[in-house]
Parts: sequence; C-alpha cells; structure tokens
Amino acid sequence: MDSFLREGVREEDVDRWVRSASILHSNGDALDIAVKDERVVGVRGRAEDRVNHGRLGPMDVPRRP
Repeated sequence: MDSFLREGVREEDVDRWVRSASILHSNGDALDIAVKDERVVGVRGRAEDRVNHGRLGPMDVPRRP
C-alpha cells in the first residue's frame, strides 16, 4: 500500500483518515486523505480497492513546494 505524509508528520500524528477517490481517472482510484488539525497532511492508497489495490498514481501525491 502506497502512502505519503507531509514532512515531519508520522502516521500516529494523523487525527483521522477520510475515505475518498481520485477523480483524475475515469475508474476512480480509492484513497484515504490524512487530516491533522483540520488540514490535509497526506494520502494513502486503499488496499481493498478493486482498481488500484492500494497503489497511488503520480497525480495522487501532493507536490512539495
């Protein structure tokens, strides 16, 4: 399962994971959005998804400034 968290954020720091899907593809890859202090701090693929099987595509990962 692919995962990306903002620099300095550990998985145990995440307040909640919000289920979502990428709208960049017609098949809607499932992913979870990491939220800390009401801000998006990362994403992860969802292993049980029938399309992406927990993998993130290059457009699913936020870019660093």
